[in-house]
Amino acid sequence: MERSNDAVAAMLQEYADLLAISGGDPFKGRAYEKAARTVAGYEGDVGSLDERGLDAIPGIGSSLAAKIAEFSRTGSVDELETLRARRNFFQGRPITGDDIKDVYRLGPTGQEMQQRDWATPLSCLGVLLLNATDAPIHFALPDRLARIPMRVVVDTGSSARQDQPAVDPHELSPRSFAVLRAERPGGAGSA
Repeated sequence: MERSNDAVAAMLQEYADLLAISGGDPFKGRAYEKAARTVAGYEGDVGSLDERGLDAIPGIGSSLAAKIAEFSRTGSVDELETLRARRNFFQGRPITGDDIKDVYRLGPTGQEMQQRDWATPLSCLGVLLLNATDAPIHFALPDRLARIPMRVVVDTGSSARQDQPAVDPHELSPRSFAVLRAERPGGAGSA
């Protein structure tokens, strides 16, 4: 039977990452990161342990033991699925109590954009698509963006698509990203 430690460690690390970008409790996030390292380095197969056995591993408390057991039984964790489904990521908010934000919106000068900057005429529009899953995803752009002709600047899953017109929906390979750039009228790409 294949050891499940790598899958469990990946699940715990994803949980920690989602807690961080959603502004969750930083102490809880660090506990999940530590647990991910503990599970990855554990000699035995954590998938073969019950909650009591998991709780006996140093650094794995009863709450983490319950999530690991749920993951081993079902292949998922309800609380993690809830975090994955949230829609309020990347809002320019500070994460984990630091002054580091979950996303930065920068203008051409490298300065963070202000509300008034969004009212200026469009000089460049780029769209970043990210697929962090193990399966291909078809990204459909919102109607407003789908009407703008775009080109693929980079697609880490398919070099053949680079500098080609973007199609909607855009198929993105597993564990890859793509950057689409709006075209200026007349076919010249934006700067």
